[in-house]
Amino acid sequence: MRKLILIGLVISSFALGLFLSLEYQKKQNQLSEATLYFEQARDLPVFNTLNHLNQNVSNSILNNRWSILFFGFTNCPDVCPNTLSILTEVQKRFADKPIKPQLVFISVDPMRDTPELMANYINGFSDDIIGLTGELHQIQVITEALGVAYGYNALPDGSYTVDHFSGTFIINPNGKYVGLHTEQLSAANSLKTLIHDFAVITKKEASK
Repeated sequence: MRKLILIGLVISSFALGLFLSLEYQKKQNQLSEATLYFEQARDLPVFNTLNHLNQNVSNSILNNRWSILFFGFTNCPDVCPNTLSILTEVQKRFADKPIKPQLVFISVDPMRDTPELMANYINGFSDDIIGLTGELHQIQVITEALGVAYGYNALPDGSYTVDHFSGTFIINPNGKYVGLHTEQLSAANSLKTLIHDFAVITKKEASK
């Protein structure tokens, strides 16, 4: 009888261990509630802008490498610098992996954000960031395609500030839009969440 009980305990322990292992694997392959993944990758429209080196660039900058896009402006007091700081940490996390993303910072204030200002700004975070600016209508091609909301608010001193969507957009190496991380990156655990979700999306794309 004792032997049967011991066998039963061993089997139960094995079953529990297998269940917990499967649940762990399942969790590891699940996205957080903050991230959307598009099984059917979405094409981006053809765009032409200036980069931070004052060069004309197009969609080709998104080819052959994973990219994370973020929209902001150089006069942004907190959201933009916080987000770019976290995104550079994401880069470091994948520094030795083929999926290391390039960061693309797109100005929603191109009237003030000249290539020179963009270069000075992004170089304070990483040398692996592409800054995009240009004429407003050029930027609107991208913001309208991705549904990026932003608006200009006048300040008492005659200048203005910009309210804008603070999510990040994940682009696969074919230059297609495959993921959206909606959480503001200054939130608690946002770095850990984005690292996890980015890795999950790259696995999903690789398995197609």
